[in-house]
Amino acid sequence: MLERRMNTARSDAEHTLESSLGKITDWQGLTITYSRVNAGFTNFNFLVHVAEQDRTYFAKVVGPNT
Repeated sequence: MLERRMNTARSDAEHTLESSLGKITDWQGLTITYSRVNAGFTNFNFLVHVAEQDRTYFAKVVGPNT
């Protein structure tokens, strides 16, 4: 899986994810990386890692027309 840092989005789904993650005030200023999970038919799934918390979260971006 390709891991990306914030502000490196290349697709619409990644831009949507970064926009949403940027609104989490407790995470502002922290090192956040994410990678796409190749699963799901209509939605885009990601694993989001917050380095300073040493935690990984699951995030879903709704696909078009769903």
